Amino acid sequence: MLEGATAETAWPHVAALLRMNTEDFAARVQPRLPLTLRATTAESAQRQEQALRRIGIEAVALPADGPCALLRDGEALRGPVSRAWLQHALETGSIQPGAEVRGDDATEWQRADVWLAASGMRFDLDDAPATSAPDPVMRETAALPVAEPDPADGIPSAAADQPTHQAASPPRAGFWRRLAARWINTR
Repeated sequence: MLEGATAETAWPHVAALLRMNTEDFAARVQPRLPLTLRATTAESAQRQEQALRRIGIEAVALPADGPCALLRDGEALRGPVSRAWLQHALETGSIQPGAEVRGDDATEWQRADVWLAASGMRFDLDDAPATSAPDPVMRETAALPVAEPDPADGIPSAAADQPTHQAASPPRAGFWRRLAARWINTR
């Protein structure tokens, strides 16, 4: 929550943005915050960020870049959060480097800074089929429908019908281009 905002007024608007009733939102989403919402375009992500901020929710629009991770807070699971958000949270001090995360492609928990370093060194072949099914918790949360904010009043519209599964990211670069970029950056 941003300073000056109240949960009683902000959370119902966030529930509407996610096309959920307030009870489902409180049970399924709120305990998992922070989490990453995927927008269809960069412009849509900016509008979602602005709408969330207008209603008092701390939000940041970041590019989707690779795998997501769950955060472990004691016994509670938070997220999934994008790699970009995790990097942002570490840089701003929102979470500590030793926070435990588990990537959507991993079975074990590890330190956030270690996971970020390892996930940044992936050399997957383009269009390679997934070797394992995604974590069911991540699949459920990543599939949350997101309504497009209504620019007229700055409050999200629950009636907007937007596709929600495409990430706002540039086309994938080829394997050799990524490998060359990594090699150049390590010299």
